[in-house]
Amino acid sequence: MRANWHSLREYEALRAMVVTGTTTAAGRQLGISQSAVSRAIAKLEARLNRTLFIREDGRMQPTAEAITLNETLNPIFDSLNQIHGTVQTSGKRRTLRIASPPTIAHRFLQSRIGHFVNRSGNVSVDFEICPADTLEKGILDRRFDIAVSDIAPRNPGVKVVPFRKSKMICAMPLDHGLCSKKVVDPEHLEGQSLITMTKRQASRSNINQMLINAGVEANIIIETSTVVSAIEFVRFGLGITLLNPFPVALTLANDVAIRAFEPGMEYRTSFLLPAAMPQSSTARAFMRHIRATTPDDAWSQAYR
Repeated sequence: MRANWHSLREYEALRAMVVTGTTTAAGRQLGISQSAVSRAIAKLEARLNRTLFIREDGRMQPTAEAITLNETLNPIFDSLNQIHGTVQTSGKRRTLRIASPPTIAHRFLQSRIGHFVNRSGNVSVDFEICPADTLEKGILDRRFDIAVSDIAPRNPGVKVVPFRKSKMICAMPLDHGLCSKKVVDPEHLEGQSLITMTKRQASRSNINQMLINAGVEANIIIETSTVVSAIEFVRFGLGITLLNPFPVALTLANDVAIRAFEPGMEYRTSFLLPAAMPQSSTARAFMRHIRATTPDDAWSQAYR
């Protein structure tokens, strides 16, 4: 065998390292020792004459070269998985591990997951509802096969497949003074009672900066961790809120008014998957099902 010939074991180590970020976890995933993972990565780097991983914050972060190589390998491992599935698992029930934050879970995904399971026949689902800031780690650790969220992952080990796009709206009680406006802007918020997300959420810091730029002093009366609870406080008449309309606008009753907000944030809701692993046929079928059962509405559109 030529010294520069391809090694499946080295490529498996690369993909496991992109997902897990540590040689220990990669070895556990592959069923080999930590040192064997290190040797495989070292051999691959030497053969390609590239740096594939750098250590940051206790994890081995993949370089751009590693991510590009991993994406190139996807069709190869997808084919191998299909062969393995045909030989080993034909007819067996397949499990899809899905995760999402509470708003998307309760206001959008639950019914669609139910329809997907009923139509698929031999698919079971593990569905975990968790805060958005834990989804990324769950995908990296391979606790989830797929997640649906509007967060923007920072780790290249998470593959993002855009699904929906939407723009910020302003939700208010039906008798609120701003109901006379077709479009609400930052200046209209001066002196208004505002319900916002908690400070640890990225959308909150973006709203704060927008108000500062407009010279508006916010009168924040409630901070909450979910969009659903923000809407309930609006429904109770406590104030107004700025939020992503997808998917809450699909299920709002007639006791909350919605107005466009300009200039506001743009949101992208996406499927999140482990970048190091090819998409399984079950995951692809699930994404097709979600897209097919989500028509465009007044506040969000399919990402094309």
